[in-house]
Amino acid sequence: MKAKLFVILGLIALPMVATIAMGNRHAMQQETTGQYVDNTVLTLKVKAKLLADPMVKGLGISVMSHNKGQITLSGSVHNWAEKKQAGTLAKQVEGVTRVNNNIVVKKMNR
Repeated sequence: MKAKLFVILGLIALPMVATIAMGNRHAMQQETTGQYVDNTVLTLKVKAKLLADPMVKGLGISVMSHNKGQITLSGSVHNWAEKKQAGTLAKQVEGVTRVNNNIVVKKMNR
């Protein structure tokens, strides 16, 4: 009797769980191959520009590209001028529509 009850409850719960999982899948859908390539190229262009600049320590900065040209900069630098320059350089890259500059300025020990 209990076994039948668990089977029946399982058969009722399974479609509900599947429906919830499919709804979340739509919300977490991955980008298309074209978007992935565009984002990767944009990330590489911004990173190259940061590495080429003598004022910016590009190795300490991470670059992430999001949909439609949005760039997020993160990591750490030694001063505010370096942070500002990194944001300015990222904005200059063709295809960048917005820059979220989340770079942290390290406090210097005296």
